[in-house]
Amino acid sequence: MEPDNRIYRLTDKKEIDAFVEQYGSKFLQFKADVYTRLKGLPSGTFFKPVWIDIFTLVKKEHLLSAFIKCACLFMLENNTIKEFWEFDDYYLHIRHIKEDPEKEINYSAIQRWYGKK
Repeated sequence: MEPDNRIYRLTDKKEIDAFVEQYGSKFLQFKADVYTRLKGLPSGTFFKPVWIDIFTLVKKEHLLSAFIKCACLFMLENNTIKEFWEFDDYYLHIRHIKEDPEKEINYSAIQRWYGKK
């Protein structure tokens, strides 16, 4: 059976508040480190993504849950249609998509890809 990290995804921002309350400035520094690592991921394009194994980004396995929750919060705060980060279906890999501003983006193709109308 393939590992599944979906159980660690952020379902409520109160989960972050609980970490801050429990660990204080130590957690805030951890969150800042996660944000820095995500901003530094190599970027691909929508049709040529660069998937990164999440375990290369998490320093210690017991921090996996906090890392995934912080990454989810980062995505909520930073994702745009031209630049975004996302997990695969099982939260095992993450990718950073950054479209070339000089290139026209076919938004309808992206919407069809995700099944949106």
